[in-house]
Amino acid sequence: MNKQSIIIVILFSLALTSCQPSAHYPQVLLEADSLAIHKPYQARELLKKIESQMADEPEHVQKYYQLLQIKANDRDFEPQTSDSTILELVSYYESNHNQELLKQVYYYAARTYISLQDATLAEEYFEKALNVEGSLSNSQIHWWMGDLYRKQGLYDMSIKSFHQAYEGEQPEDSIEQMIDLFALGNTYREMERYDSCIHYMQETYKMAKSQKDSSLMRTSSAAIADVAIKYGRYDYARNLLGSRLANVLNSKDGDLLMTAANLYVKIGQRDSAYMIYQRLAGLPLTKRMKRDVYKDLLSLNLKRGNVAEAYDDLLHYEHFDDTVHKDDLSATLLKMRSVYDYRIREKRNEELKIANEHKKLWIVSISTLLLLVLVSLLWAINHYRQKQVILKFKVKKKDELIAHYLQKNKQEKETERQTIEQSDIYQIITVAIRQGEHLTEDNWQKLDKTVNTVFPHFNARLAELCKMSQHDNHVCLLIKIGIQPKDIANLTDHSPESVSSTRRRLYQRAFGQKATPKDWDNVILSL
Repeated sequence: MNKQSIIIVILFSLALTSCQPSAHYPQVLLEADSLAIHKPYQARELLKKIESQMADEPEHVQKYYQLLQIKANDRDFEPQTSDSTILELVSYYESNHNQELLKQVYYYAARTYISLQDATLAEEYFEKALNVEGSLSNSQIHWWMGDLYRKQGLYDMSIKSFHQAYEGEQPEDSIEQMIDLFALGNTYREMERYDSCIHYMQETYKMAKSQKDSSLMRTSSAAIADVAIKYGRYDYARNLLGSRLANVLNSKDGDLLMTAANLYVKIGQRDSAYMIYQRLAGLPLTKRMKRDVYKDLLSLNLKRGNVAEAYDDLLHYEHFDDTVHKDDLSATLLKMRSVYDYRIREKRNEELKIANEHKKLWIVSISTLLLLVLVSLLWAINHYRQKQVILKFKVKKKDELIAHYLQKNKQEKETERQTIEQSDIYQIITVAIRQGEHLTEDNWQKLDKTVNTVFPHFNARLAELCKMSQHDNHVCLLIKIGIQPKDIANLTDHSPESVSSTRRRLYQRAFGQKATPKDWDNVILSL
């Protein structure tokens, strides 16, 4: 080997050595780095002890120390409140060409912007991290991108990212694979694609069972039970929950308790549901869960005739509903503030040399202020409408729908059914169903007249619930006389999916909450 070759080999070896972070960092920092993953609290304590020593260290050691602080805080679920430090690290490592640490810096920049509720910048830095080589797992990045998209309601992008996370896991990463599968199932549940949800939750359960992960087994089986309840498979849901139902009142698992309460409501065991909701009311749940608990308690107490308790529940519900809306508004304002600050920084960096800097900053400030005013106005309008929906739900559901329907005896209901089925228009509809024909305008008028004759003031009561199109009104008339959804689709020249969507939409428009098409049918039958 000649002298030139030896020099090249030495230089290449030195280059490789310079890429390894462990070659030129104090051992205490390397120890803190190893602790940050599984014992972040210990890593934070260790970093605090050596903080005073960092002032005398060279710049590259100080920057590594700052990165470890952010890393340990993130792993210990300590949210970042500012992006100033991470942006300094981004600038430093982009100019120092340390790919290993640059990938981590991009990743923790994205995590910082998630804390600051700036989804746009979070996504941008996740993408940058994916494009840099390093030991940080791309599956981990894809998972957090999926979670970011899910929280924004971008479900297709979320599903894609979770799939990428799962496909990128190593065979030995069974825990990460289970978490990926659970995330997919949970996303499909939010999308109301329950078949896909059950599939991924069952896969999660199988893996958790093989790994003897009892916690994930309980969580996934409870999620499957929740979906089973939506499908009306109450016995299956009960079997999934198993022995946990017997001791459910001793549980502190909010998701399990909510699922159990929902099951008991559906199968008519309202006393059991009531006790569980009382238990939930005393647990440290999220504000959104508290709001849902008191809404369900309000409904149960109204049905039980407990007016005083219902009033207390209403006060609690309105308190948590207001708090949730304020939190949402604060999050929006924080995000807007973050965007505003980011734009100001960029403008100061890029526009110091141009004469119209102040003019552009003024435009950005005015636009941001107008956007803040618009968001505040929209929130106030939405909040007012929701209060009106709650009032309508409370008054109409309690005073008109439930009371009126429950007071009817079986004989009266049977008489109404026979009167409808013996009417001319019912016979016309029966023939049209058999022959696959649609109803004429004259037929619709006859049906409207017949329904309002047998059920006085039906149209007036229907109009009080919400504004309806002609198609919506036709669907409600057919529901009222007992026509099946598939036949309603044929008679109105719509698909069965469209009819189901119409019924769901009308319920949400009338009462301000999501429900099944069958729930809307029950409302119509009670008018």
